[in-house]
Amino acid sequence: MRAFTIGAWSVRPPANEVVRGEEVVRLEPKVMDLLLALAARGGEVRTRGDLLDEVWPEAVVTEDALNATVSKLRRALGDDPQRPRYVETIPRRGYRLIPQVVFDEEPPPSPARPREPASPPPTLHQGWLLGLLAGLVVLGLGLVWLWPSLPPMASSYAVHPLTVALGIERDPALGPDGQVVYAARAQTSDTYDLYVQHPDGTAQLTLTNSEADDRFPAWRPDGRYVAFLRCEQLACGLYTVTALGGPARQVHPGPFGPYGLAWTPEGLVAAWRSTPDAPYQLVQVPSDPQATLTLEPLTIPSEGLGDLFPAHDLESQRLTFLRYPGGQAWVLTPGAGPAQPVSSPAPVEAVTWAASGEGLLVTHSTDLASQLWHVPLTDAPPEPLGVSVSRLGRVAAAPERTVAESWTVEANLWQWAPETSTGPQAAVMSTAIDREPALAPDGTALAFISDRTGTPALWVATLGATQPLRLAPSGVGATAGAPAWSPDGQQIAYEQVHGEQADLYVVSAQGGTARRLTDEGYNVAPRWSPDGQWLYYGSNRSGAWEVWKVAATGGVPTQVTSGGGFAAQEGSDGQIYLVRHLEDGLWRHNPATGTTERVLDDLRAFDWGSWHVLQDGRIVYIQRGPDVDWLAVRHLDGTTSRLRQVEAMPSRAPALTATPDGRQLAWSTWSRAEADLVQLVPTVR
Repeated sequence: MRAFTIGAWSVRPPANEVVRGEEVVRLEPKVMDLLLALAARGGEVRTRGDLLDEVWPEAVVTEDALNATVSKLRRALGDDPQRPRYVETIPRRGYRLIPQVVFDEEPPPSPARPREPASPPPTLHQGWLLGLLAGLVVLGLGLVWLWPSLPPMASSYAVHPLTVALGIERDPALGPDGQVVYAARAQTSDTYDLYVQHPDGTAQLTLTNSEADDRFPAWRPDGRYVAFLRCEQLACGLYTVTALGGPARQVHPGPFGPYGLAWTPEGLVAAWRSTPDAPYQLVQVPSDPQATLTLEPLTIPSEGLGDLFPAHDLESQRLTFLRYPGGQAWVLTPGAGPAQPVSSPAPVEAVTWAASGEGLLVTHSTDLASQLWHVPLTDAPPEPLGVSVSRLGRVAAAPERTVAESWTVEANLWQWAPETSTGPQAAVMSTAIDREPALAPDGTALAFISDRTGTPALWVATLGATQPLRLAPSGVGATAGAPAWSPDGQQIAYEQVHGEQADLYVVSAQGGTARRLTDEGYNVAPRWSPDGQWLYYGSNRSGAWEVWKVAATGGVPTQVTSGGGFAAQEGSDGQIYLVRHLEDGLWRHNPATGTTERVLDDLRAFDWGSWHVLQDGRIVYIQRGPDVDWLAVRHLDGTTSRLRQVEAMPSRAPALTATPDGRQLAWSTWSRAEADLVQLVPTVR
């Protein structure tokens, strides 16, 4: 096809590239095929089915492949899906190109480009993955869409240990003199305290010592004080302490969200929400104790979890943060209007300013490992920085040093039959994070989420077998979560997140192509009705988190609650048991009368999936204690008994499952969770 122009871009199909001025962007072949399919019909709407048939004529792929390819095309063109200039999504139909397509009379010659270095041969690990992925093609998943396209390294960093204590060291922040303040929790402790380490690493100062969690420290620009969040679960107060230690002073009682802190010349910036269902927004709090404690809104997110993890650049006075859903980096420039999104690899897991202030450093995970990227705030494309750390966390940068979290995490699955077994038995063991278990109704298999190939995916293990089977997702950049078995044990429902969208899917327990059930809003935590006809789930499509249901065969969803809801399960009595978004407790909703009553007070908000209503009406759940967690049962008469002590239960994700009769239980526990701080030192190439 001859060259053409759309907007500011000149498209050169033979070279698989688009050009804007001096900028040349190379496209993957399928991304160019998609662009050509859209351009062939000008501004007409192309349906999803037509695009799948045209772009993948000889392969069986799901809509996830199309979604991923559209995302890649938008990133290449610098397009924003919320305010598109090039590719527009037509809900329930497909996509269309917005600019007029102008074809060239003669294809222009490609400009001379520097010769790219030859790709190195695959490593042993990569070769094994390629073999595995090739096998998955037989299942119709499409190899090219499971294997990410990584640009060549622009530079690399040597990794030097900074902290090596047993436990977790996290939340680094660099002071003006190069000292680092961070939060740490020893293996023998249940709470985080703050510590300061001097640049040479020879001296360490204990900054705080409290019974709460002290997290997310931030330096005052002159380095004399440190601000931090003192948190109890999801509620945090704002405090400061001198850089030499001493008593902490409360600046504001909050509650702020446990999602980061920044110190600007005008005050402290934290995440705050007006109601439990509202998204978090960034607010500014005066740090002067004589000032009126007003909260000045800085951002106005419209949905989802909202705006989190602020970072401030002293030179330009700009603020960067992450906006959810989607995990995209945004930048707020004083006097320049509302915050704007930044084009970068997505989702971003951590963001900070580069030491020069000329761009961002972001952490992004692929199917292989975590990667650190430099994101210029210009038209230049993001570039990966060579950092050999398998799991990166938060990053802090200053002119003289860059510090990051390096994580080592393992979680395993355990099974227990209370009536026939003396103790739990290992169900799924690995060096990966295996979590969110779901027992098959007959107790013979376990569905779970694992990152053993890099991205959280849905797996199924037949108990007693040695090798689990990966079921979903099939799209690059998509992650799976919250699996649930159908009552007949033939299908598994799960949530799938891709970019700023989360939807429900159903796949056969034997493998195959997944069916998509929702396409509007953010939809999570599916659970089947006892007859297998419906799936209950949480959605924010109405503007607030409520319980909805959709037919297992597909169709128009129906809203179930109007007073708040998140994860839900229909009991054998026809009533709906549910948790509410970020609230402690479990409720029972009567669909016939519309009334809702609270039936559990001691189910924590972050255990939103760690409960199960048995077919006889009893409730099995995780009961958190001051020193140890319990498997507990709420009986029909309202009394509670404890079944067994369990330790190191993962939070903020489903960690407990049961068969309908309660004869078998399974849960996930942390086998190992450690984080050290490392210093990243640029190397000469």
